[in-house]
Amino acid sequence: MKFCSALFLFLISIQAFSAETTTDALTREAAEKRSKVVSEVSYKLSINLNQGDEFFGGKSEIRFFLKSPLSDLRVDSTDLKISELLVNHQGVTDQVIHLRSFEIPKKYLKEGLNEIQISYLGKYNHGGLGLHRFQDPLDKAVYIYSMFEPFDANRMFPCFDQPDLKAEMELSVHAPKTWQIVSTTLPQRTTTDKESKEWVFKKTPKLSTYLYSLHAGPYKVFTDKAGSVPIRLMVRKSMATYVNVADWFQITKQGFQFFNDYFSYPYPFEKYDQVIVPEFNMGAMENVAAVTFSENYLKRGSITKEERESLANTILHEMAHMWFGNLVTMRWWNDLWLNESFASYMASLALTRATEFKEAWISFYADMKKWAYWQDQISTTHPIVAPIEDTDQAFTNFDGITYGKGAAVMKQLSYFVGEAQFKIGLQSYFKKFAYKNTVVTDFVGEIAKAGQTDLTDWSRLWLTQATPDLLSSSFICDQGLLKSASLRIENPRNQNFRPHSLQVALLSGDGTKITASVTKSEILKSSEQKLSFAPETKCPEGLFPNFDDSAYAKLKLDPITLKTVQDRFVQIQGTHLRMMLADSLWEMLRDQNFKIKDYQQFVLGLLPLEQDFKILTEVISTTSGGGHNSFNSIFYFAQDPNFQKNIEDLYFSMIQKSKPGSDLQKLWLESWIGATQTAEALVKVQDLLRGKLKIKSQKIDQDLRWSLIGRLARVGHPKALTLIETEAKKDKSSRGEGNALSVRAAIPDLEAKKKYFAEITNKDSKFSSDQKRSLMQGLFPNNQSDLRVQFADHYFEFLNQHDSSF
Repeated sequence: MKFCSALFLFLISIQAFSAETTTDALTREAAEKRSKVVSEVSYKLSINLNQGDEFFGGKSEIRFFLKSPLSDLRVDSTDLKISELLVNHQGVTDQVIHLRSFEIPKKYLKEGLNEIQISYLGKYNHGGLGLHRFQDPLDKAVYIYSMFEPFDANRMFPCFDQPDLKAEMELSVHAPKTWQIVSTTLPQRTTTDKESKEWVFKKTPKLSTYLYSLHAGPYKVFTDKAGSVPIRLMVRKSMATYVNVADWFQITKQGFQFFNDYFSYPYPFEKYDQVIVPEFNMGAMENVAAVTFSENYLKRGSITKEERESLANTILHEMAHMWFGNLVTMRWWNDLWLNESFASYMASLALTRATEFKEAWISFYADMKKWAYWQDQISTTHPIVAPIEDTDQAFTNFDGITYGKGAAVMKQLSYFVGEAQFKIGLQSYFKKFAYKNTVVTDFVGEIAKAGQTDLTDWSRLWLTQATPDLLSSSFICDQGLLKSASLRIENPRNQNFRPHSLQVALLSGDGTKITASVTKSEILKSSEQKLSFAPETKCPEGLFPNFDDSAYAKLKLDPITLKTVQDRFVQIQGTHLRMMLADSLWEMLRDQNFKIKDYQQFVLGLLPLEQDFKILTEVISTTSGGGHNSFNSIFYFAQDPNFQKNIEDLYFSMIQKSKPGSDLQKLWLESWIGATQTAEALVKVQDLLRGKLKIKSQKIDQDLRWSLIGRLARVGHPKALTLIETEAKKDKSSRGEGNALSVRAAIPDLEAKKKYFAEITNKDSKFSSDQKRSLMQGLFPNNQSDLRVQFADHYFEFLNQHDSSF
């Protein structure tokens, strides 16, 4: 999630809190204790999906070796009603049952091989945990899929649900015969009777429980091959028309070719499925050989190149996990960053090397890195490697530090030791630890060995300390020549100096363009370091201390460079450099090192002239917002109605000037819709909805219609409710239902918002987690700050009335 308000983040926590009590989580201590005595685990599962709308049937046989039965043994189990429990062929009726587990008394256990046989009834979930069940409102077809990370495999079958107790899995599934059934391996046989069908799947290699999966339903299936690996793409039938199958398969094949070569370790599983599922809580999940993707990646209108790149990035991110995370898995959740940071870094690297998206590092900076900088400066920041005491706490670290900062530091590590050495270290890591579990020192140790350097201090400084450093530069010229230059690193919240490996660029111009004329690699070994350049180096028009974006540090421009950026930005060459320079102004503004009027003057001069889609996207997001919950210069300086009017007029004029049907025209249209507030602009919004106003070659598709209605709702238009109800009747899809909920919640009515909040926090709500998320997204847009303030008392009153058992 790139942009969201602080309250929205709180509400996400509330949703997680209300979805499941935190009692009886698996602690790290308990997991370590269990893994010391339990080994050689295997599961033989039988799942019956013919049990109706609410429940599924299950039988599980667990085999494992036990060192010594010195105490009762915990088996993880959530929302599973056990009808029979046999341990070593003895019936057990005196097990201790908890909310998310049961304990087998030690008297039933023995040293050596043990067998547990369990018959149970499970409950389908509507919160995206365990087995999630969804019924399509358009054709009433039912789709089921699993989501087990970090601690929800035990909602489908009783198990030892921790990453370091890897197991072989065998599965049979009974389901309607018209369905597709997908799991980690291919089926070895099927048997069909009158109404039902049984799928029996091959045994898996050893894998962690959270990486296993089961997906079922009448999916539309597309097939292809990546070399010798069979690949499939699946989507529910009512959404199949929105899938660009050629794009999916092309990126998938390019990813396989790149990763097989880069890792020097062939893809370790027998097939590769990608399943696009509804109501998914995450963007995607790297289940072994059966990746799930959110339907949010499917667009019901035209799709821009940037949106295609975003999808390609996610495809490659999940594919990278097949090696890093699935083949080699973290021992416990404090090393979650190893999984996510690595996959995020490798996805961008693969995009630039193997696909059409050669500028993926620019997107990495704009998305991952800026997300990291933001989260690393607020009170909830934490080190990359953070202690995770239980499985509930693991959920809290799926954030911009684990993904964005971790990936940025991974990029810095590759630059620090050299990519060739980094690559050799990776290849050694996969060969040495295949099908095993590791900790951070295992990974860093292989990189250090390959780079022939000691990374002990580097790891401590980068992985265990929070907040970004501030990198600034200065230079002095005399008689047209550069006399001295230096870099400075500071961090008021962290006094320990971190080493930075980076490239410094001098910016020089010829009157018509400014380029990076001189670049040099530097390793900063102290908080202030002088730079040496060749004698007779001409005085530059600017100095940029992180030219290739290898360093993780905020930037503060020196006065000369700042003036060059303000006055001659359009002359500066290079998309990545220009984006980082523009963002430096925004960060300086937020740090009170740059005046907001100067920033507004900068963007008003830049936007009419800029043609680069990536730069425009970033500057527009800081000007008027990348989403209705995001903070921007209009939000920070709301008392300037002239700036609001100027932005609306500018955006609308750029819609008219852009090439009809182009990505730029769509960007300007979506930006204008998101920025409108004046009465004049809102009339145009209504005219677009009615068809009175038309934009050449731009179809106002269903998703754009909801955006237009959402804009009217957020400003309290008197016809908003009527428009919502009328549109909801036209768009009866699940996405239409979600849009209608979000837009209703956006109407500026405090009492209505209180009712929606009560629905969001109601554990017995009829709404799914996806529908609650839609409500949360609309609840407090940034133009309703007054209502947000009024709601604060109600919010904190709610918190005070609920303890941790809520």
